[in-house]
Amino acid sequence: RRHGLSNLEKELTDAGVVGDGGTLTTGTKPFNVFARLVSGAMAQPEMAAANALLDGPAAERFLLACNRKENDEHWHSSAPEWLGKAAMSQRHRFLLLRDLDWSWFNALVFGMRDGAQLAEAVATLEAMREAALSYTRADGGWSTSVGLYLHCYPLNSVQALHLHIVDLAAVGPTFTALSHKNLQLDAALEVLREELESPPVLPLRGTSPRQSPL
Repeated sequence: RRHGLSNLEKELTDAGVVGDGGTLTTGTKPFNVFARLVSGAMAQPEMAAANALLDGPAAERFLLACNRKENDEHWHSSAPEWLGKAAMSQRHRFLLLRDLDWSWFNALVFGMRDGAQLAEAVATLEAMREAALSYTRADGGWSTSVGLYLHCYPLNSVQALHLHIVDLAAVGPTFTALSHKNLQLDAALEVLREELESPPVLPLRGTSPRQSPL
């Protein structure tokens, strides 16, 4: 908030992550794999069966994605070339939001635009949790111990909202290596709900009072 929402947007725009229309870019420089998947610029045919398990409303809002095949295959590896790069578990998937507006690129900015977006963010994360857990129950092979994590900017590696779905019964070395990045979905929801009840009084630098949260 002290840095300012407009300054963050400029930072992302200068890096080519956000285009002139305020949406995430889907080209190859920079290469934003999740934005490309959501836009249809890329596809993962191997995830068609998984996405078919999402119900109608969830399928309209979200998209399931997977790691590179080699990252999944090396989930158990502690070799330097795979540590932090391989999948965090034998079963590790991503749930993406089908909205490329930059205000949804990461949990860091949820609710910074206004109170309405904060309430929408809470509802969206709740829906993501339900969709993710419904998928693991329907897919088969997953344990009942499932971790749901967000990576908060700037600790994230892809600048598009994605929820990590991790089977905690079969985690590998990368799970431990990335533990400092794993923000539990429920922890994020707890903070956002607290902000709904008691809005922060610190204004966003570079915004007018009318644009300040709530």
